[in-house]
Formats: sequence, structure tokens, C-alpha cells
Amino acid sequence: MDRFTVQTLAKLNELGNEQLRRGEWEGAAATFAKMLQLDDHPVLRNNLATAFYNGGKPAEAWRVLEPELNKGVLSPFAWALASMIARDLGRSSEARAYLRRAITMFETGAQNPRNLGFEPEAWREYTVIIKRAAGHLDDHRLVIDLHQRWERFYQTPEDLFQVGVAFFNLHYLEEAAEVWSQVKDLGWGFLEAYITVAELVDQGVIPGFPLPYTAPDLLTGAKPAPEKIEQALSHGGNRTLFLASLFKPDLSAKLAQETVSLLVRLGEWGIAFGKSILVSRVVPKEWKFAAGRALLDLGVLKPGEPVPMIVDGRETEVTFSKQELGPASPEEKEVLEEVQSLLKSGRCEEARDLLVEKHRAGGLSLEGFQLLAKAHGALGEREHALAIVRLFIELGEDGNAWAYLVAAELYLYLGERELASQYLTRVAYQELSPGARESYARLREYLGDAERRE
Repeated sequence: MDRFTVQTLAKLNELGNEQLRRGEWEGAAATFAKMLQLDDHPVLRNNLATAFYNGGKPAEAWRVLEPELNKGVLSPFAWALASMIARDLGRSSEARAYLRRAITMFETGAQNPRNLGFEPEAWREYTVIIKRAAGHLDDHRLVIDLHQRWERFYQTPEDLFQVGVAFFNLHYLEEAAEVWSQVKDLGWGFLEAYITVAELVDQGVIPGFPLPYTAPDLLTGAKPAPEKIEQALSHGGNRTLFLASLFKPDLSAKLAQETVSLLVRLGEWGIAFGKSILVSRVVPKEWKFAAGRALLDLGVLKPGEPVPMIVDGRETEVTFSKQELGPASPEEKEVLEEVQSLLKSGRCEEARDLLVEKHRAGGLSLEGFQLLAKAHGALGEREHALAIVRLFIELGEDGNAWAYLVAAELYLYLGERELASQYLTRVAYQELSPGARESYARLREYLGDAERRE
């Protein structure tokens, strides 16, 4: 091989390895394909197959790797990679055979790698991909067995990351958290999120799910489309980061509700997650209503169907409904006048039942919800009243100034004066109608007088 070719290969090899490290799979594939034209070497085939495989092209990866496998290549890496590729191509029995060959080859060579032309450090690195291949076959107990057999060979935190994943997938959650805690400060900071989620699953707050043996890789840059986010969250590691961020105390209420809604939409696990949120004793009420609405959108819950829920530590039932919210029609205004009369005369239960019936029929206006909250409050059904207040707060967050005013009025009605003052300050006065401005002025004056009296 001439000097120019050697120099070209060296430059391309440096570029290709850097592209692999950065996850630039297409670029890495192009680089190693150029190298393979200059030098058909097993290591280059391994790297090109890796780039194709990680880029979601297992058939192309197999095409590159197969010639070396047919020659019985002396490379535990190649046989472990072949196992993962075969698994993805639906050839599970072959995948297990390739994995067994990788394990035997590694253990035989580990006795004296230099006799095979390998440095011991380089040979030991094969533990990572072999255990990853075992995990790819969902053989988590084999991962733990290999971890215990090969502990003397370990050189990187990834070995402990992998056995933690195996423990998690077998529901040995305390063991998973303990192992990850040993390496989270060694450049694997994302494992703090893994530990948090392991504890949440162990406590029964959220349902478990399978973790892959690869590190998470969440989308970055410009805000991706919802379908891209859902695709990213199909990776258990990415889902773990999302869940851990949800349970951070500094996450805004609005973003938390959006996150809950998104997670509920992740297939069967998402539905189980939503149901667990409804009956959890440790999550905020706002999350429960976000989960309920998402389950309603998915058709898991039926409109008007009583749903068991734990609110403020007490078991209760809540109904959800799908309907467009808007002002009262002339016909409904007559009904609302009757409701107001019932409330004034103390017949709050009749008023509530009349409004609930209309709500279940899908025809309750914003004014109707306002009166329904008061009826619930008068009857001591505080959680139902507060659920309606949150509905108005969400409308306020979407830019409806009047909704914030209603939320403030309802909080005052329910005896929450500080919250009433807080939401009154959010009202964009200039956007209110003349009638709403009068209500705003009365409420502001009342709250001011009450504060001065103190």
C-alpha cells in the first residue's frame, strides 16, 4: 500500500470515528464506505456495519458484515453486532447462535489476547457490545450473569450502566438504582434521572417499562413536531429523562400538564401511566385532570362516565366530557336564570343536578360552568369546584382575560382570598368587556377592603 493511500486512510479513519462518536450515522457510513474501497479490512466492515445499523438500516449492515462472518472472522464485536442485526431482521435463533459464538470467542481470547494480535485493553472493550447484544435479545438474566463472570475485565462506566438496565428490566429496582449511583458522577449524569424513575416505579407511582441498553438521545434544537417527540419517547431512556423532568419541583404547572398529556398518548404504557396518575396520592390535581382529558381523547374514558380518582388524599369520582366551550345560548340563559334562583333559595343540590345533567349532555356553557362551580362549593364538593376553576385558569393561559376574572371570583367564593388576588392580577383589564370591567372593579375593591381590614 503506497504512502498516499495510508495517509488518506488515516484521515478518513479519524473522521469516521468522530462521526460515530457524534451519532452522524449517514456521514460515518459514507466515510467508511470510501475506506473499504481502499482497504477491505474486517475493522472497517465492523465500523461501516455499525454506522448502517445505528442509522436504522439493518439489511445494509448485514450485507457489509456477512462476508466476514462467512470467513469465521476473529472478532467478538462482529459476532455480537451480527446477533443484534439478525434479531432486528426477525432471525432470533440465528441471533442467539451468533451471541453464543461472541461469548465463547471473547472468553477464549481473554486468556491471552496478545497471542491473537490484540492488546488486552482493546479485547476487554468487547464486554460492552456482547452484553448489549444479550440485552437486545431481552435476555436480561444473561446480562447479569455475564456481568458477574466478567467483572475483572471492566474498564468503563458503561458496564455498570448495562447491569443496572438489566436489574431495572427484571424489576430489581433498588439494585438498579444502587448500581447507577456508582457511576452517575463519572460522566454519566443522566443516570440521576434513571435513579429517580427507578424509585418512582418501585413506589408504584408510575408503571414500569423496558429500558434499552443504549444511552438516551433526546431531540435537540428547534421544537420538534409532536409525532417526532412521541417517536423519541418510544426509547425507554428518553422516556426516563422526560419522566424525571416531570417530577422536578421547579417545572411549571402548564408544562407539567402538557408533559402528562403527551406521556398518556404513548400506547399501552401511556394508558397505564394515565390511570396510575388518576389514583396516585402524590401527584398534583392538575396532572390528574390532564391525564383524564388525554384518556378521554383516546376513547379510554367515556364522556360523563364516573372515574375513580384520589384528590387531596380522598377517594372520589370525577366525570370528563368533550365539548366546545362558549357563551350561553338564549335558550340556555333561561335555564341559568332558573339555576341562579335555585342557588339563591338554598336549593343547591337541585341547581347542581340540573347543571350536571346539561353538562353530561354536552351542552353546558362557560357561564353554566361558573354556576356549577358555585353549586359544588355550596354543597362542600370542593374538589369538583376546583376542577372547574382550573378549567377557567387554562382558558386564561390561552389568552382569555375574562376566564382569569372568573377564576378569581370563584376562588374568592371558595374562601381562597390569596389565590383570588393572585389571579385577579393576571387579568388583562383592557381586553375585558364593559360588563366584565365592572365585575373586575367590584372584585378588586372588595379584595382591597378586606386586605385593609386586616
